[in-house]
Amino acid sequence: MKSLTAALLLGLSATALPAQQARTAVVPDSVTVGDVFRAAVRVTVPAGARVVFPDTLPVPADVEAAARREIEIDSSAERRHTHTAIYALTAWRPGRIALPPARLTIELPDGGRRVEAAFPVLVVRSVLPADTAGIEPQPPKDVIGPSRLLWPLATLLLALAALLLLGIWLVRRRRPEVLRSPQLPPRDAALAQLDRIRTAGWLEAGDVKRFYSEVAEVLRTYVAALESAWSPDRTTSELERSMAWTLRQARRGSPQILKQVDERLAAFPALITLLADADLVKFAGRRPGTTEALAFWSTAKQWTEAFAWPPQLPAEEEVGAAA
Repeated sequence: MKSLTAALLLGLSATALPAQQARTAVVPDSVTVGDVFRAAVRVTVPAGARVVFPDTLPVPADVEAAARREIEIDSSAERRHTHTAIYALTAWRPGRIALPPARLTIELPDGGRRVEAAFPVLVVRSVLPADTAGIEPQPPKDVIGPSRLLWPLATLLLALAALLLLGIWLVRRRRPEVLRSPQLPPRDAALAQLDRIRTAGWLEAGDVKRFYSEVAEVLRTYVAALESAWSPDRTTSELERSMAWTLRQARRGSPQILKQVDERLAAFPALITLLADADLVKFAGRRPGTTEALAFWSTAKQWTEAFAWPPQLPAEEEVGAAA
């Protein structure tokens, strides 16, 4: 202990620096993992000045304090005093370790001053013998074959398939059952479904959103049953463009059905208006009153009763064409 301290103080005094400049030393400069070494900071100040050392040093994660800090003050010189702080430390990782600088404060009569002292690099040796085999580990490789666990992947695939089937079933379940019945024409099925919606009690229960959603679904499914291009999966704007294009194409057909096509062209904007009103309730949070909701339902039913597709030739013209 005394020999280490003497070597430490000798290292601090080996180089003379101007006053108020910190000197540092690490003794010994090479240790084994777990050995105690000492780091010291020395500064010379005028008589009457005060040096404030940190209680502990800011050390890396693999270095820790081994004892309390020791302070020594040499006041033998008449006008200068030498202050020395000694820190006992232990390192637990082999390699070159650079201790962070120590920050101390020198308080003089004319004010304070902060000084930063950097330590020499410490070399820490391992307690284990050096590896002379020259073998380097290879990175891990993936395993392909019977040892691979396939059941987690199979379980995940089955779960995804089940979710997909459930989603398809829920989408189909939302479609009105009457419209899928092969026993009723599309218009009769749609009118029956609209009557069911009116008596379901959703409007009286305050569920306006479902009321509008169900009516809009009936209208979409009805026109989809008349023309496959008017799919219920289309948005309102997409359906508007598709219907307009189909009706314009139909005007290029037989002159005998031109009047019917023009009637359909005049009727389809009313459907788009109904669907747009339903979109505001479903997606924009609009909440119409009961009177307005009933008017919406009545208009939807009247439109369904009046709209038909595709246009049909008059009976006498069909007979003539067949002849």
